[in-house]
Amino acid sequence: MNIKELRTKEGLSQSALAKKLGIATSAIGHMENGRMKVSAKIADKAKAVFGVVLDTEAKVEKAAKSTAKKAEKAVKKAPAKAKAAAKKVEDKVVADEIEAKKTAAKTSRKVKTAAKETAAKVEKAAKKPAVKAKAAKLTIEIQSPLGGSITPEEIAAKLPKDATNVYVRIDENKLYWVKKNGETGAVEIWD
Repeated sequence: MNIKELRTKEGLSQSALAKKLGIATSAIGHMENGRMKVSAKIADKAKAVFGVVLDTEAKVEKAAKSTAKKAEKAVKKAPAKAKAAAKKVEDKVVADEIEAKKTAAKTSRKVKTAAKETAAKVEKAAKKPAVKAKAAKLTIEIQSPLGGSITPEEIAAKLPKDATNVYVRIDENKLYWVKKNGETGAVEIWD
């Protein structure tokens, strides 16, 4: 329960609630508008006076970290070559990033920083299955009189996201790609 919900439930004005909690009236307004977070001390006082548990900064931070850990576990469990699993992981990462951004907007700078770092780690972990899923969608032709090999994952990592076809020319050290819209291009296989 947040501070505004408590005040509304009890039918109190900001000043009346402030007196009961032993804090300044302006502090109630700041907490209701999100400019100030409910401290553990205020939460303890609310529990003693009203018998309710208020949301505190520590609870929000713990919830954000828990969500991020669940997302990381989901990424690790995704089968490396399954398109459907990679898509599900990507959707989960996007949903978790959105949720983390919403949570971060309501929390202190410290929590915002932690959520951003966690989201970056989850996104990085999700890229590997996404690259493999992208490779599974490609039509790959290897042409080289000299022989040589390159894995689909290595090829996919070098191509634009919406490439549909690729010619591998090891003798020229080139990947020639084609997009759905007909656009073409080339990149070097080895730098």
